[in-house]
Amino acid sequence: MRAKFIYEKFTDESDPIGDMGIGMKTQIEKWVKTSIRYYGDGNAPFFNINDDATIDVNLSCILIAAGDLPWYINFHIIKGDFIAERMNLTTLRGFPKIVYGDFSVHRNNLLSLEGGPEIVGGTYGCSLNPCLNSLKGIAKVIGGHIAFNNTLGITEKDIPEGTEIGCINNTCIGNW
Repeated sequence: MRAKFIYEKFTDESDPIGDMGIGMKTQIEKWVKTSIRYYGDGNAPFFNINDDATIDVNLSCILIAAGDLPWYINFHIIKGDFIAERMNLTTLRGFPKIVYGDFSVHRNNLLSLEGGPEIVGGTYGCSLNPCLNSLKGIAKVIGGHIAFNNTLGITEKDIPEGTEIGCINNTCIGNW
């Protein structure tokens, strides 16, 4: 007796890999849905995976998965706040390039700020990272305050030249 094979015919509009629950996009979707808590307008779509596999988040979000991001996770734009506190992070690889709101990576084990956002619309917080001894890699533009761990001797003099910052440790500078 011959075995009967049942198959689904895929159309030009279908995504066979996604329909089978495998592939990069599916893996990214699963990680985002289980590793981020979001808040804000419940009517807006939570996130979008771009053609280059980067992730845009349409709301504010809190990272809830401990440890550094998996290799396949690369954020692009966050249209609210991005909070990743007390996550035992050592690197900002894969973190968003633009954060419209506040960006906070307080209380981690960061070795560097490289890989983090280039633009932060609100506050940039990176205090209580005991291994962080430099502000190299900090965002080029920070619209609000910057709060950093100065227990290792980091001061506002350590902010890289050319960085535009509204305030430093609650002291506003410039025309902000």
